[in-house]
Amino acid sequence: FVKVKWATQKIVSSARDEIIIRGSAIKGYSKVISKSKVGSWGYVAAVELLEPEAGDYEVEAEVKIGGMSQRKTLRFTVTEPTVRAQDISINITGNSSVQEKETWTYEIVVANTNPRAEDAFRIEIRLNGLAYQGVANPAWSSQTTLKPKTQWKTTYNLTGLRPGNAQIIVNVSFAVGEDVLQSLTKDIQITAKPIPVVISQPIQPTRPATPSSSGYPGFTYLRTQTYSCGGVTNTVKEYRHDRTGMEFVLIPGGTFTMGSPDGEAGRDDDEGPQHQVTLSPYLISKTEVTQAVWERVMGGNPSGFKGSDRPVENVSWNDCVSFCEKTGLSLPTEAQWEFAARSGTQSAYYFGDDESSLGNYAWYKGNSSGQTHPVAQKQPNAYGLYDMAGNVYEWCYDWKADYPSNSVTDPVGPSSGSLRVYRGGSWSGSASCCRSAYRDYGGPADRFSNLGFRVRALNSIGINPQK
Repeated sequence: FVKVKWATQKIVSSARDEIIIRGSAIKGYSKVISKSKVGSWGYVAAVELLEPEAGDYEVEAEVKIGGMSQRKTLRFTVTEPTVRAQDISINITGNSSVQEKETWTYEIVVANTNPRAEDAFRIEIRLNGLAYQGVANPAWSSQTTLKPKTQWKTTYNLTGLRPGNAQIIVNVSFAVGEDVLQSLTKDIQITAKPIPVVISQPIQPTRPATPSSSGYPGFTYLRTQTYSCGGVTNTVKEYRHDRTGMEFVLIPGGTFTMGSPDGEAGRDDDEGPQHQVTLSPYLISKTEVTQAVWERVMGGNPSGFKGSDRPVENVSWNDCVSFCEKTGLSLPTEAQWEFAARSGTQSAYYFGDDESSLGNYAWYKGNSSGQTHPVAQKQPNAYGLYDMAGNVYEWCYDWKADYPSNSVTDPVGPSSGSLRVYRGGSWSGSASCCRSAYRDYGGPADRFSNLGFRVRALNSIGINPQK
């Protein structure tokens, strides 16, 4: 990985920051990061060797801003790995027999017993007959560096799906290779829950609670919940999407002021003019789509920061539409996104105007340590939505367009364009990018390590867009 840092003191209108990595023995890398802003910035780019061989390498990193650029040369050495397969040990502890639908804690430990050598490893975990975070039979991986005589340890709460045999499979390989160094399988027997014997007069069962609104096939009502944030309190209904297992919130709809006022700190010109928008009710996911859900639906994981409960990233707008087509969902419109983010507030951030509180609600450049984090670790907004600010930017349905000055109802944006909208700020962005009105854009095929998405249910607003 190459970490590029730069500072911008003056920008040209409409300039965008571009990172270029080149070298004779590496795969070329070029990314347009975002529109240029005054300040200090950083970006981490993955460098891929054309031939993964030991030796000395030289790469050139270039930052382009508008018509200006600067270059730096980096040199590094690739050495042969010295950790051997027999140096790696795996241990899985936890119950070997559980009842169906019950949840138990399992600990996985991977150790490097070599007294001198260290290396980076990929630890892959696969489940058969078990569920993790509501996802059945998932597979995910984590990357870690094991120093001499150290270990990687974690715990997972796993649920038995149905009576029969289940397995936890752990595979360990070098981070840069595909060959498995060590593998361990723990067999688990899942037993059926005993049928209770009813002695007393049975009570006539009552009908389960159902939502007051209908028209959301494929969703199961879960609960009614109250949230408070930014001086606003909302009571909302929450659902589970049967296909993905993700939880959704029913946003009640209404009228709000979209965009930011002229005097808001950090405001960009494309955030105005402020205008009135009226929206119909809609369901939107409580979190960004995670890597576990993406892999279950799409069969792979393009993310640079691996972790099953981290948001999926490095996905283009087109990739997200493919996911939506497989799950019967859609991207939120830009107006739906901002209405859900504000959750009844009109302040710069959905918790207020004081930037110093941002760390309680968002992962951004000031606290992210240069990476994504598992979803739903920060405080939610007043609709119970997590990470609407920070962690990863989120693709929206709309093509880029100037705001209208008149009032609109259920807008879906223009029918064509060259750039798609994304919202919300990210782990690499400044605090200002986490404001509820902040807008940014990318081509439908762009993929960035700070860009993911969340989803909404299909309803009367628009249709799932074509690529």
